[in-house]
Amino acid sequence: GFRFDLMGHIPLKVMRKVRDLLDSLRLDMHGIDGRKIMLYGEGWEFGEVANGQRGQVAVQQQLAGSKIGAFNDRIRDSTLGGSPFTD
Repeated sequence: GFRFDLMGHIPLKVMRKVRDLLDSLRLDMHGIDGRKIMLYGEGWEFGEVANGQRGQVAVQQQLAGSKIGAFNDRIRDSTLGGSPFTD
């Protein structure tokens, strides 16, 4: 798979293009089934990308149905003593 640091700073259309290109790889033609390659990253929304300031970027809230995964910072924060129900 491929992991992207600070994926939330990458335009969503770029990440979707990567996913589409991976999905186009076929075992019989390319020796690999690209649909089985995991694509994920840090979909954090902060700083200059917060609230759509730089257009649609690859943040957690925009990834539903895209076949692109994101780390869940809410679960991480709750294991450290925070609450998973607050931003």
